[in-house]
Amino acid sequence: MLNGGASSGARALLLTIASGLVGGLYFSYLTAEPFPPDIVRLVPIAWFVAAVLGGALATRSVGGPGNKVIAWLAVALSVPNALFAAVFSLAALMGD
Repeated sequence: MLNGGASSGARALLLTIASGLVGGLYFSYLTAEPFPPDIVRLVPIAWFVAAVLGGALATRSVGGPGNKVIAWLAVALSVPNALFAAVFSLAALMGD
């Protein structure tokens, strides 16, 4: 069984990469579809929540046991990911 501290950095990195992929797919959908349905506005909010959770998990895994390089990589990737997700979430809430 995997140690919880050792694998939390990898889980944070996986969550950060997955939420970044969701954001990339969302952006490519917006460029292809000029007027998406209203339900699509929930995607950036889910992207933002996943980005924040990935960043929080990465920050916690930096102080714990395990691979620090993976944990710091997850922290470094989660910051711009959360910023982009916040911008797109605000735009979705405003209706643009």
